[in-house]
Amino acid sequence: MKKLLLMIMLLPMFAVANAQIHVGVEAGRILNDDDPYWQVGVTGSYTRHLYENLSFDANATVFYQNVEQMGEPFSIHGHTLGAGIGINAILHVGGPISIFTGPKGQCNFVQVDYYMHRANLQWRVGLQADFWKLRLRASWDILCTNRSNEYPKGSLLCIGVAWKL
Repeated sequence: MKKLLLMIMLLPMFAVANAQIHVGVEAGRILNDDDPYWQVGVTGSYTRHLYENLSFDANATVFYQNVEQMGEPFSIHGHTLGAGIGINAILHVGGPISIFTGPKGQCNFVQVDYYMHRANLQWRVGLQADFWKLRLRASWDILCTNRSNEYPKGSLLCIGVAWKL
């Protein structure tokens, strides 16, 4: 019984010892039918090694988005601040290179110049490379849902760089 209690008490230490925490920045271009627009953000992630070449990554992002879309019946000019969370499965393919995929949810909550509350679900597919404490990442966030009819729709192509703490 003492050994079981001791193992339960030490479990969080082993979980943290095998985990990696990254903080970084991400920039992306959102492509839609008419005009592309962009977003930049600050990211944080918790990566946990699960089994041989498989890891799990939970991440959060706070982003700023700029929208300039000309079109009928009206033009959209605005800025918004939002947040997103995602979960990825990471497959290490060789050396520092890994591929990852998983769902990501986003919500805009502060807007300027235009009413742009938006919540959506995206599916993220990407490639990353980990060098010492540096993580480079490129991804394509495929738009699955969009809770706003007037807001421009499109998938996000982004690149990011993060530092392991």
